This record gives sequence, structure tokens and C-alpha cells, in this order.
Amino acid sequence: MATPTASTPDDFFGRNLHSKSEYTHVLSGWENARADQLLEEAKRILDPARRKELYTEVWNIVNVELPQFHLHEITITSAAVKELQGYQPCVIGAFSHHRGGIRTAYMKA
Repeated sequence: MATPTASTPDDFFGRNLHSKSEYTHVLSGWENARADQLLEEAKRILDPARRKELYTEVWNIVNVELPQFHLHEITITSAAVKELQGYQPCVIGAFSHHRGGIRTAYMKA
């Protein structure tokens, strides 16, 4: 099984759209067996091109059924100096979500 990284959409799609996600139940209660199947397959696949196809298909389903409709987009920027150690950009997400919330970093004296 592929291990998702911060650069993959697994966390966003799984948290916001999979019917077994508690957060999906809070947001919309949306359930779509085909979307669930595609999300589960995409999480297991290592080939980036195939993963993109699967997530695109899920996104097409979402755009037709509209379980969520976002009226805004948050622009996130970050910058650091060379002395900053251990910094990683944050993936948007709740503090209770893996890789969500605030990151830690430190500066050597």
C-alpha cells in the first residue's frame, strides 16, 4: 500500500468526501459508492499518472453532485530564512487531522 505524503490529495479527499469519514458526515452526509471505490484505489496506487486519473474522476463526480460548494479559496504563502530548521509547509486541515494545523520549526542560535 502506498504511503501518502503531504503532496498527495489522499488526506483532503478522504477526510472531506469518503462516505466513511466522520468529517464528511458533519460537512454534508454525502455518500457515493463509486467515489469511495475510486478514492480507496487511488490511495493504494503508486503510479502518479493513474492516481491523477482516479482523483480527476472523483472530482468530476463531485462537480456533478456538489456535496460541497466552496465560495472562496484561501491563498497561503510562506517564506523562511536559511537559519530556520525543520520547517515544512502546512497542508490545510484541522488540528485533529494528520498533517493539519500548525507545523513546528526552530532556529539555531
